[in-house]
Amino acid sequence: MLKKILVSTDGSDHAGKALALASDLAAKYGAELIILHVLLRGHLPEELRRLVEVEGLIKHPAKPPVTEVPMAMAMAPAQTETASLQVLNAVAEQIVENAAHVARDHGVETVQTLIEDGDAAERIIDIAERKGVDAIILGSRGLGTLKGLLLGSVSTKVAQHAHCTCITVK
Repeated sequence: MLKKILVSTDGSDHAGKALALASDLAAKYGAELIILHVLLRGHLPEELRRLVEVEGLIKHPAKPPVTEVPMAMAMAPAQTETASLQVLNAVAEQIVENAAHVARDHGVETVQTLIEDGDAAERIIDIAERKGVDAIILGSRGLGTLKGLLLGSVSTKVAQHAHCTCITVK
């Protein structure tokens, strides 16, 4: 019997199908559903940045006046990285919030959401072990890059290394 199910989502169509299956199973068995999103590191598309700003998902702090050009140039990478992290976190919050809503609509009573940072496969396996889940449900393809195709997909890595049942949804 399933008592805890972990579903990882990146907001892609395949992840949506995995979420629907995980939600149906959790509702049927009265299982707790843990929804995990691992931050999407790498280049952020400009469209994503604009969406986050237009939707007001992050607030921009007032910028301090620049007094020296060399200091401003030195701070630019850190500010860009901070802005990118804010965008990633805002998107992640929206993804897990939407996923939790879908799960509750499917009749899941106990929903937990998590946002993690790091290698997606490693984080999924680690959370599954720490939370003692009975099953991990993943989409067969997510929003990964071509690099992911060359190095092996997250779902393949998780299926090979996890110590519980893994279901990959197409």
